[in-house]
Amino acid sequence: MSMYEIIRNEQGKVAIISPTGEIVSQWWYKINIPNPRKGNLQYYLAQNQDGKWAIFHLNDPFKPLSQWLDQIDTSIGLFQGESQYYIAKDQQRRKAIFHIDNPNQPISQWWNNIECIFLPSLLKGQSGYYVAINSSNQKALFHKDNPNTPISSWWDWIEQYGLLEEKSDYYIARYKKQGRAIFHKDDPNTPISNWWNSIYPSGLVRGESPYYIAEDENDQRAIFHKDDPDKPVSQWWDWIENDGLVKGESEYYIVRNQHKAYSIIHISNPDEPITQWWKSISAYGLVKGQSRYYKVENNQGKEAIFHIDNPYEPISKWHDHIPLLGLVHGTSECYAVTEPDRSAIYIYHFSDNSQPIYVLRDSYDKTPLYLDSNFAIYLTHQHLMLYDALTMTDNIISPVSVNMSAFPYRTYDNEHSYELNLEVTSRLISQYINHNFLPIVFSTTRDNYCFLYTMDGQCIGEFDSIASFQNYIQQQVPKKQNNDLSCDIIRLY
Repeated sequence: MSMYEIIRNEQGKVAIISPTGEIVSQWWYKINIPNPRKGNLQYYLAQNQDGKWAIFHLNDPFKPLSQWLDQIDTSIGLFQGESQYYIAKDQQRRKAIFHIDNPNQPISQWWNNIECIFLPSLLKGQSGYYVAINSSNQKALFHKDNPNTPISSWWDWIEQYGLLEEKSDYYIARYKKQGRAIFHKDDPNTPISNWWNSIYPSGLVRGESPYYIAEDENDQRAIFHKDDPDKPVSQWWDWIENDGLVKGESEYYIVRNQHKAYSIIHISNPDEPITQWWKSISAYGLVKGQSRYYKVENNQGKEAIFHIDNPYEPISKWHDHIPLLGLVHGTSECYAVTEPDRSAIYIYHFSDNSQPIYVLRDSYDKTPLYLDSNFAIYLTHQHLMLYDALTMTDNIISPVSVNMSAFPYRTYDNEHSYELNLEVTSRLISQYINHNFLPIVFSTTRDNYCFLYTMDGQCIGEFDSIASFQNYIQQQVPKKQNNDLSCDIIRLY
């Protein structure tokens, strides 16, 4: 037995049996075990003969930790390991928030509903805020320290970003036909923006920069500064990339015109694009301030790399496919080129597009996942290969190999088969490899599992979400020398 299970006796009552076969609860009419697969059960719900539910801890099966209530929500908060809070429902079907240490007094009022499943909030342990819904189905923001006075006015909708995440003092509200506007938490009645058809949270609302993107009734977008809600700092475009200027990463941003062509613009001259107009532009490193190079695709489907100071002459030849890594990401002086059938991968140095410095053939069924001055990472059918630095002078030595078939959650159960998420894996590798962490992500349509490897190919951790992995990294990177591993981890090896 690998997890906690519920058993039934001859009288029809149920109890919990542990992975070792020990009965660890009283016998009840019903028992609800949230997330039994995780194997880290602490709290569970039991139902008595009156149909009421209470919370128990495995360490004390005789003393309930809550009142006996009509309903207790197990989909968020305490039972998901997210916080010490839970939601209860009374006979009038109203909801309130309780803390596990104070079962007799809710920390909120009783409301028609509490919006929490799809919002970062107090329940998820992400902030001190939550959204309450009144009997008119309007919503307002509250803080746990003042449950009687809302921080915001009552609106038709409050977006999940910004204040609810505690990433800024701003939030986006929607009201009837007026659209959306940005508010500061200290002034619930006066928006700091105009009312728009849509406002995107990147930038100001998420605490990244003083800029934000608004969309008008014609689906045109423009960038605004928080200090001037009437005059945009950009022209109106069909589309604007939120990476770069809006996220506070650089002074560049990518736009799309009415002809579905793309170009790069600098904030100092919003009326004049820096580059030519292309079928597509990929400038991950440039807009994030990590590179001066970008990749384009022309109308014939060919790709080439340009330097931002010379937008009319590519530094590479035109190829069928140039993966987004290395030079374009700002991690290397090299870039990769693949054959149309992916039968070979060519590595070029930016200074010479006539001759590759290395060629990999035959055994590689995917493009490189990562390329910098220290490592080149490739995926084969069964292994993730870490090669030594690819430079013009150094030869490739024997690679470190991660055996893909050995991943514990390759097949999670009969219904959910996990596959390697190339896109997310590549992004996380680019983000964390400098800290000597190698994350590999498996995905289904419902879940992501992240496995953490060292650079010598040893698996040291398993996480039930990308967010829990990133929380771990954020805790460990500044203090890698200690062993404080307090975070949401399924297993550390």
